[in-house]
Amino acid sequence: ALDQVANTAAIVRYMSGGRFGVPMVLRTVTGGGRQVGAQHSHSLEGWFAHVPGLRVLAPATVADARGMLWPALQDPDPVVIVEHARLYP
Repeated sequence: ALDQVANTAAIVRYMSGGRFGVPMVLRTVTGGGRQVGAQHSHSLEGWFAHVPGLRVLAPATVADARGMLWPALQDPDPVVIVEHARLYP
């Protein structure tokens, strides 16, 4: 879904002259140390951060993740929340 996020959702506000937004939150996981294959260990948060129109959040703690979710849901633009896998346990 990278194409839809980067080439469609992220540019709607710009292409519509500010008339439309894409209130979308994409939560994804990152972080090594889980002994998964190389194709499952990509860290795309740096790439997402360079896509104009996307907001990228990277919580450091579970409390941060919880605190970031509600404002992200209120944002009229697409937000990507990149959570480290070690926050889940």
